[in-house]
Amino acid sequence: MKIELTSKAKTELQELQRQTQDKRVYRKIAVVLGLSNGIDYQLLSNILSIDETTIRRYEKAYLMNGIEVYLKNNHKGYWGKLNSFQLAKLSKELNTNLYQTTTEIVAWILKEFKVEYNSQGLVYLLHRLGFVYKQTKLIPSKANAEAQKEFLSKFYELQENLKDNEVIYFGDGVHPQHNTKLANGWIAKGKEKLIKSNTGRTRVNLNGLLDPATKEVIIREEKTINAQSTIALFKETEEKNLSKERIYIIVDNARYYKNKMVTEYLETSKKIELIFLPPYSPNLNLIERLWKFMRKKIINNKYYEKSTEFRRKLLEFFDNIHNYKDELDSLLTCKFQILNAE
Repeated sequence: MKIELTSKAKTELQELQRQTQDKRVYRKIAVVLGLSNGIDYQLLSNILSIDETTIRRYEKAYLMNGIEVYLKNNHKGYWGKLNSFQLAKLSKELNTNLYQTTTEIVAWILKEFKVEYNSQGLVYLLHRLGFVYKQTKLIPSKANAEAQKEFLSKFYELQENLKDNEVIYFGDGVHPQHNTKLANGWIAKGKEKLIKSNTGRTRVNLNGLLDPATKEVIIREEKTINAQSTIALFKETEEKNLSKERIYIIVDNARYYKNKMVTEYLETSKKIELIFLPPYSPNLNLIERLWKFMRKKIINNKYYEKSTEFRRKLLEFFDNIHNYKDELDSLLTCKFQILNAE
């Protein structure tokens, strides 16, 4: 039986392999990854400097027991100096209170359990407990969980009962600025990755709609996003959906969506119906994920000498968005996180 791993499982094993200090654990993971990638026993034996019999034994152990049992015997003393009760209390503390440095956590453990850790040893422990060092995230202070749940209930009902002559879009505007934006990336230890910066203030104003079913995107570049440009976007959407009798567009509470001109146009059109998101709920607007993805591909860690090049790259992204189909199919699902400011 061949070892088969999903992309997620491979990534998790590779991360565990990077973290482990145990050479035997490293080799056992390497065997599973190597066999899953189709490397034969002889070549794997040469690469890892272990005999083929050991490789076959590892393979059999993995297939019979799964990864947890396969690696279990190599994790004696895995949790270090704390017992299970203390580990549970530490996890609860870290989930309740935010610590910015390992020094603070080392001090808490010493005070609470009279157990000494150094910072490096604590990092290994935190990783094994499932904690990682990353940025916090902002949440709108007035986010209302109940209002979000009510909206999603109505949205899923609409989606389930959508007729063939109806379509749903998520709408929003975005204003990327011609500035280098730094982001994380894998860089060799002890090295620096330098990226040129600029001081451009030019913005590209894009008004867009996203169909969650087909991932079709309608984008218009505008001098400014206001009532007039919103009506222009609606007209283009109607032209692209001549066979549809009803177009539902989910938007936030931006002022221009409620402008008198827009209201009058919708009364004349009688084809488009706006559905407003609950206030302070950007998490429910699917197109926000598209904007984030666009920044990742086009803006983050990228330098553009001229604003014209920056604008061109942005528009090319949307013109060729089909090139990202697989990534967008998994990203733009109608599964939403509820934000609760309380």
